[in-house]
Amino acid sequence: KLVTGVQTCALPIFRRRCEQEPELLQHGPAYVLYALMDNVVDRYFPVMGALTAEIEEVEERIFSGQTTRTQIETLYSLKRKLMLLSHVTQPLLEVTGKLHGGRVPPICAGLHDYFRDVYDHLLRLGQSLDNMRDMVTTAISVNLSLITDRKSTRLNSSH
Repeated sequence: KLVTGVQTCALPIFRRRCEQEPELLQHGPAYVLYALMDNVVDRYFPVMGALTAEIEEVEERIFSGQTTRTQIETLYSLKRKLMLLSHVTQPLLEVTGKLHGGRVPPICAGLHDYFRDVYDHLLRLGQSLDNMRDMVTTAISVNLSLITDRKSTRLNSSH
């Protein structure tokens, strides 16, 4: 589910959406492609929100003095999830870039603005992913520094 962003139960909702826009559905398969891509991309935003909340939770624990190896493991797990999201969204970005500008396939010609919207959402997702990866990397560094500082303080106070 994290990889594709589409759940089986979402297909009836997707179909209803297409049927509710008959003027766009007249574009045929190009509109269905757009609607499917838009649906998939829109489903990544709640995933991003959940990952952001998870990062913020770990950061709060770090700065409340709960610097542990578990925090680092959690941060590395978050980093892997962010990389996975990046790997699945990057190809979509490339494809939508070809569907809204330059040599647009004739079948998609009337929908380039719609594909541009999906492209813009993917760009925003990519920027958010980059920012979140930076946050995780910084949190890992801070956590390690705090652990090192705590150990050195204990060593100095025992002498």
